[in-house]
Amino acid sequence: MTKYFFIIAIVFLLTNCGFKVVDYSKLNNFKIYDIVTAGENRINYKVKNNIKVISNNNSSREIIINLFSVSKNTIKEKNNSNEITKYKLEINTKVDYKILNNNKTGNFEMLVSGDYLVAQKYSETLKNQARLIDNLTLEISSQIKRKLSNQLNDL
Repeated sequence: MTKYFFIIAIVFLLTNCGFKVVDYSKLNNFKIYDIVTAGENRINYKVKNNIKVISNNNSSREIIINLFSVSKNTIKEKNNSNEITKYKLEINTKVDYKILNNNKTGNFEMLVSGDYLVAQKYSETLKNQARLIDNLTLEISSQIKRKLSNQLNDL
């Protein structure tokens, strides 16, 4: 009985499920022909520069990407004397892409948000907002790169 148990345990331990970690660097088998932007210029400029990195110039599949970004700044917290202490910033980016070789299209939407504090000086508050915009554009860029790689390799 122990011999059968030992054999079954060995079989379960030595076999694997076939799961393989996805290497996103090998999935970028497309060349970005053009990126057209609309909406928030500052956000689009940073996202555009971050997305250009994934373009594989040796690939024959060319795509055109359309970005439309909108940011929304709302009050998140107020103190007892009704002064604003914290803002919430949301960036919504719509991405449309078109593969030039076979005229297939697709789209998706990304939404990221974060908070920043109101400082004693207005210039410090603007610096806090700019820092948050930089962080959120990096986050949305990485999400767009991953989603593009996934969707273009599914086609």
